[in-house]
Amino acid sequence: MSDGARPLFTRDFFLVSGVVFLAQVSAAAFFPFHEDLLSRGMTEQAAGFVIGVFSLAVLVVRIGVSPLLHAGNARRVSVAAVAATAAALLLYRAADGFLPLTFLRVGHGAAYAVLLTAVTARFVAGIPEGRSAEAFGWMSVILLVPYALVPPLFAPVERALGGFGPALAWLGVATLGALPLALLFRPVSAAGAPPAPTAAELRENLRSGPVRLDLLLSLVVWSAYGAVFAFLNGWGIGAGIANPGLFLTVSTAAEAGVRVAGGKLLDRVDKRKGLAVALAAISAGFVLLPRATGPAPFLGVAVVLGLSWGVAMPLLSGYLFDVSPPHLRPLNTNLGMAVFQAGFFVGPALGGPFLQTGGYPLLFGGCAALSAAGAAAAAFRPHPVPVPRRSP
Repeated sequence: MSDGARPLFTRDFFLVSGVVFLAQVSAAAFFPFHEDLLSRGMTEQAAGFVIGVFSLAVLVVRIGVSPLLHAGNARRVSVAAVAATAAALLLYRAADGFLPLTFLRVGHGAAYAVLLTAVTARFVAGIPEGRSAEAFGWMSVILLVPYALVPPLFAPVERALGGFGPALAWLGVATLGALPLALLFRPVSAAGAPPAPTAAELRENLRSGPVRLDLLLSLVVWSAYGAVFAFLNGWGIGAGIANPGLFLTVSTAAEAGVRVAGGKLLDRVDKRKGLAVALAAISAGFVLLPRATGPAPFLGVAVVLGLSWGVAMPLLSGYLFDVSPPHLRPLNTNLGMAVFQAGFFVGPALGGPFLQTGGYPLLFGGCAALSAAGAAAAAFRPHPVPVPRRSP
């Protein structure tokens, strides 16, 4: 069977999707973490660092382990990482103070990084040629659906269980549900796994203009998104929105809709030009957000940003997949996901000082400017540097 004729929706696709979904539920539960930290007496700057250091740990660990993980060892690594992620969630109930929470966030981030790196390597190995944007469109829906469902649902769960820490402990137990899914991954022999990249290939890979462009644009998109996720709850409360978590529900529904409806179409467009248009639309959404002071405008901006994110995110992953040689695709996809986590560090870490200096207008204005700069960068094709391709 030719690669283009291989099915996308296989048994492993659904098993990987289940593991990713449960991992993302555990991450999306931290939507009210900012307010929880402030209630403990932390400053905005300290709270932003504690929120963001999780993603910094994910970034460092993911870059370090990406060359080592592949479809052949994904199953056993995923099992260990699920157990470590669940253990970290159980410990939040006991951790208090800046240093204990910082260390816990680093450990939690490391476990989460290893888990997602392993399952991403497994996922990429099953993508047929010519269906990269479609595949990543579906995966990005699975990655983001928890951000739509969990924020509005976690608040009543938190109240019912007696606080943020107890709710996270119960979530840790639920996360163990990913263990049987990971154990059911189809075994892949070491011989059937892609070869590890050489040092020379790694250097040449990072010199590739298209690869660097994609990683830069990913940092732009995810930094702005990370700032919204970390601080939108406070903005919504100040604007009189009864349940600010609905913003993520509506935006994610719009993202999912555009990806399901247009997943195959995104593989037919010029992905770089599509990214320029999507980033320009994201910038416009951030310009509108500080002016959205009522429920209807607030959710209207959620639709605008959701549709724009829904186009940008699969194009980022699909473009990186297309410009990478087959044996470097798992590595580059994981580098792209490492940049995703870098954005979730940069957004909160820089957003806290922005918020403290100029309030929400400065925060969202900065996100708009960053997105506009990304649109301009995407509008110019970089001079491509060839990435080494192995002889068959």
